[in-house]
Amino acid sequence: GDHLFLSGSLLALATIKPQLVLPLTGWLILWSLSNLRKRARFLWGFSLTMTILLASAQWVLPGWIVRFEQAVSAYRQYTGGAPSLLEVLLTPALARMLALLMVLALAALCWLARLEPPNSPGFAVVSALVMAVTVVVIPTAGPYNHFLLLPAVLLVARNWTKLWQDSFLLRAACMFAGSIFLWPWLAALALTFASLILPAPVVQRAWAVPLWTILFVPFSVILLLGWLAARTSRSLIADPSASTISRRR
Repeated sequence: GDHLFLSGSLLALATIKPQLVLPLTGWLILWSLSNLRKRARFLWGFSLTMTILLASAQWVLPGWIVRFEQAVSAYRQYTGGAPSLLEVLLTPALARMLALLMVLALAALCWLARLEPPNSPGFAVVSALVMAVTVVVIPTAGPYNHFLLLPAVLLVARNWTKLWQDSFLLRAACMFAGSIFLWPWLAALALTFASLILPAPVVQRAWAVPLWTILFVPFSVILLLGWLAARTSRSLIADPSASTISRRR
C-alpha cells in the first residue's frame, strides 16, 4: 500500500522471532537498497524502530544481548540441536547441502527481482518463496512455523488454474499437494466419527494420524511456488528492461 515507513517498522517488530524473519529481512533490505531514492522510507522505518527496540531493551536489562546469546545456546542443547525440517527427513550432510542449494537459488532469484515494484507478481512470488524456504531450512521442524506458508498458499490458490493446465507433471504435483493438504482434515473427520462408535482408547491411540503429512506441507508448497518463481525468473532474464519499471517509478 506504499506505506513503506510503517512496513519497515512492522518488520523490525517482527524480529522478536529473529530466526523466522532474518531471511525476509535480508530480501527486503536488498529490495529497498536497489531503489533507494523511492524506498528509503522502508529503511528509515526499519532502522529507527530497531534502534528504539535495542536501546530500550538495553536500558531495561543492561547486557541482555550477551545473555540472549547464552540462552539461545542453552536452548539448542536441551532441544537436541533443534534439527531443521530437511534434517528430519534426510541425513545431516545431505540436508545441509540441499539447504545451501535452496538458499543460493533463492538468493539468485532475489537478485533478479530486486527492482520489482511491491505490487508486482514477481515481488509477491519472491517474498512468499523466501518465507516458504525459511520454514524448511531454519533449525526447527515445528509445524507451528507453517503460518509463514500462508502467502505462498494464497498465491498458489490464485494461480491454481494455470498450474493445473500447464502440464501432466505439474497436474500431478497439484494432486500431490492437494492430497497432503486434505489429509489432516479428512483424517480428523474420520476420527471424529470413529469416536462415536469405537472405544475412546482406540481412537486416542490414533491421535497422530492427521499429522502424517504435516512434514511434507512446506515442500509441496515450495514445489508449486517454485514453478511460479521459475516463470518469473525466465521473464526477468528474457526481458531485463521489465525490472527497470520500478527504477523509473
